[in-house]
Parts: sequence; structure tokens; C-alpha cells
Amino acid sequence: MYKFFIEPSLYVNHIKLMYKYFPKDQVRVYSFSEFKSNSEKVCGEIYEWLGVSSAYIPLIEKTHNATKQPKSKFFAKLILSMRKKDNVFKKIIKAMLPYSIFSKMGSFIVESNKSTKDVEKVSDEMKEFLSNYFEPYNKEFNELTNSSIKY
Repeated sequence: MYKFFIEPSLYVNHIKLMYKYFPKDQVRVYSFSEFKSNSEKVCGEIYEWLGVSSAYIPLIEKTHNATKQPKSKFFAKLILSMRKKDNVFKKIIKAMLPYSIFSKMGSFIVESNKSTKDVEKVSDEMKEFLSNYFEPYNKEFNELTNSSIKY
């Protein structure tokens, strides 16, 4: 669980890696809440920073990759096991089918197990636990990036 959920959420590790290869002035950091509350402004700032036309306005009304509860937990576990690199069945199917068909088939299987139910909300206790856990990492992230992102 740590490797799939906690470790990727330690943003300070990602920014350290980024700074290893790029100077700080070539890296921009925005919080998701900042982007969500004022997408056009953030995109405009990024376009200006990159030196591209700010005339393009992204379509932000559509939700992409919405997370939903699976119809079947058993089927969800099966799909997860099929996605692993070392799955023999996956290797056989991948070798037999053209990539475009293999990819479309995988997407269809995943989508067919999504229900219309939203994922359960995180409890207040869990939010507090995670906030306390990530606090030192987030503080270090803010210091490295000279930002004041609230978590």
C-alpha cells in the first residue's frame, strides 16, 4: 500500500528529482486547489511563462478519468492483477493482438466495471491522520519551492 499510495504522494521527493535535472527557474509549481479554483488564470500564467499564445482556452467543464466505485470488487482485483507486468495471461494476449486492439480491450474491461457510485468520502479521522503524516514532507516541499501551498 505504501508503494502505491503514500510514496507517490511525497511530492518533496518528486521536486528534489526535478531539481536534480532542471534549474529551479525552469520549474513551476501550482496546487490542484489553485488550478481548480482559477484554471484559466493558471493556464494563462503557464502559457505566458512558456512563451506560447494565451489565446487558447482549455475546455475545463468535462471531467476526465472520474473515479467511481467498481461494480464488482472481485472483478476489480482481477483487473488489477491483469495489469501487472509479469502476468502471463496478459503477456500472451498482448503478443497475439495488435497494440491498438489490446489497449482498447483493456480500457473497455476497466470501464465496464465502473459503477455510477462515487468513491466513499475520506473520514475526518483519516484526513487528520494523513495531514499529520504528510506535514513534515509538505513543509520541506514548500521550503524547497518557496511556496505556501496549503494542504
